[in-house]
Amino acid sequence: MITGFQLIEKYLNHFNVYNGKRKDQAVKSELSNKEECKLNVWYVALGGAIGATLRYFFSMLNNSLFPFGTLAINIAGSFLLGGITALYMTKKFKKEQLLFYGTGFCGGFTTLSTFSKETVELIQINAVHGVIYVMVSVAGGIAAGMAGLWLGSGKKKGAGVWTSSL
Repeated sequence: MITGFQLIEKYLNHFNVYNGKRKDQAVKSELSNKEECKLNVWYVALGGAIGATLRYFFSMLNNSLFPFGTLAINIAGSFLLGGITALYMTKKFKKEQLLFYGTGFCGGFTTLSTFSKETVELIQINAVHGVIYVMVSVAGGIAAGMAGLWLGSGKKKGAGVWTSSL
């Protein structure tokens, strides 16, 4: 049986590429690419476990027919991810922190699949409520993400991450 790491290594060997360079040109660092990949997987896994557990606890608080819990989780996660992205883009966060907090925690905390399921359920009960849920979720998520990006950049509009190409 092939492991995930062996599959990644096989893929990299197939294209003879490491870190965007030909294998024979790759610069050796303290950690091999395989070791770095293993560490990165752990950052994402640990962050994701914490995010998913927190989402589960928040989802238990909602007893309403309208999915306020998922709405709040996804908007809060969008805000956090915007801030985390800004911190990474302004060099205040390292790659490992981006993987743990952004990919792991926010990825485990937010949920597109539950949003989709709840949208279908709402549309079956009341189409208007389903459409409102989608509009508020998408607009709220984008607005929250932009607010997090702005706040995380620590600068006024027109400077920092706002003027760089995303």
